[in-house]
Amino acid sequence: MTRTTIHSNPKIIADCEEYRELLDYCKANDELLYAIYERLGKGDCVAAIILIGDLTFKEHISIMHKVREKAIKNMDKDGIKTIRSPYSNCMAYVKELLAIENSGAKRERRSGNTETGITYSNSADFCVLSSSNGVNVEFELTKQTNVSLNLIDLSGNVVCSAVNAKMLEGGKHSYFMRADPKRPYLVHLMLDGRVNVKKIMVM
Repeated sequence: MTRTTIHSNPKIIADCEEYRELLDYCKANDELLYAIYERLGKGDCVAAIILIGDLTFKEHISIMHKVREKAIKNMDKDGIKTIRSPYSNCMAYVKELLAIENSGAKRERRSGNTETGITYSNSADFCVLSSSNGVNVEFELTKQTNVSLNLIDLSGNVVCSAVNAKMLEGGKHSYFMRADPKRPYLVHLMLDGRVNVKKIMVM
């Protein structure tokens, strides 16, 4: 990704076949969005900002509008005029998106089995059991399937990879992935290219 650009309009870097191919690839692999968040946090702002916008604005543009309105209201706070940069706006926008995901995770946990700690995804039939030092993921396949299973933090870092693009036979499968306690994670289960995500708090 590019940190800076010589063009006055940074959007110009998206006007090429390479960017369009990257955008299509990210759309086909939803879990890459969290890796883009990570690159944004590390300062790779130009391409990350454009990608995040192209990948999320269609569904969440109202959130960015609220972020910008809030920034405008705070421009003259305490007699100091502050203009928020596109990078700062995008960081605030991403934080709002993650806050929404976290609140969704809490709702999903409440809908699960409070005695066992098992919760179920809305998008795939797999369950996650949280323990003090990680999570156990169980799922069942009806046929031979290309599977990837990763535990990712909310910055997009892969904490643990249990399966990496491996063909698994039909039947029940169970994997344990270690993680630090009292932290939220995303369990990413990819089945033949289809991404299923489960948010979980390691207890």
